[in-house]
This record gives sequence, C-alpha cells and structure tokens, in this order.
Amino acid sequence: MITLILKQRAFSLLDSYDICDTNGGLVYSVKSNFSLGRSMTVYDFLDNEVGTIDRRLLTFMPAYDITMNGHFAGTVRKEFTLLTTKFHIDYLGWRIEGDVFGWDYTIMNNRRVVASVEKKMMSFTDTYKLTVYDNNDMLAAVLLALTLDAEKDDTNKRR
Repeated sequence: MITLILKQRAFSLLDSYDICDTNGGLVYSVKSNFSLGRSMTVYDFLDNEVGTIDRRLLTFMPAYDITMNGHFAGTVRKEFTLLTTKFHIDYLGWRIEGDVFGWDYTIMNNRRVVASVEKKMMSFTDTYKLTVYDNNDMLAAVLLALTLDAEKDDTNKRR
C-alpha cells in the first residue's frame, strides 16, 4: 500500500500538480499543455513521460482519453444525468463508488478496492490524498484521479 499526495501548484498559468509520497518525495509531476482541449502529461520523478490525459473535442458530453506508458489505456466519459454526476469508465475494468465531486470515493476492480481518494480540506490549492492498495496500480490510479479532477475543474469553469 502507498499513500500519495496530489497537490495542484499555486500560481501556475496552466493546471500542474506535484504528486509526492508521504515523506514529500516527488513521485510524479503533471503539466498541462496548450491545446484546444484540456491535455495533461504525467512525468515520473526522472522526468520521463509516463502518461497523458486528453479531452476529446466536439463531444456531447465530456470525454477523456488516457494513455499509459505510450499505450491507449481507456476513456472516461461524463454521463448525462439531471441530479447526480455519473461517469462511464472504460478503463482497466475499473469503476468508482462514492461521491466524486465531494472528493471522497473509491476506485474498484470487481470487488477489489484499487484505491481511495479524499480531498484535503483547508488547503490553499486542490490537494488530494490517494491511497493505492497495490503498488502495481499506482500510475493507473493517479491517471484516473487526475482525469476526474480535470472534469471537475472543467465543470466549474463552464458554470
């Protein structure tokens, strides 16, 4: 099990994050790219590109493609609903349970808990605690959490 802290950088023109372990060691960094749609690139602590998140353009509901280590890994689409927020997740057979926009949710694979996400309150920038229960799922869980955060930010900007 590993716990990561996803912290949005303050005073950045584009969305960017530092993802650290509980000792403050950098594990991943995230940089947004200038493009027509939202696009983020994830780098490991050696500055190697390990993943991307790209918002599709010209879709009725927001959709994001996730690439991991140079290979397409899946898509997250927001579903049209009136009272709740729901996503169709076509990504590693995973699903989410809980309150995504309250930022207290669990990532599941069948009945196995992959990770849990909690928003840290009283923080200057968006900060999340991500607990991953199998270290082999770490990058994939980070990419999914970042994708859901991107949609939350995009939703807030559309309001």
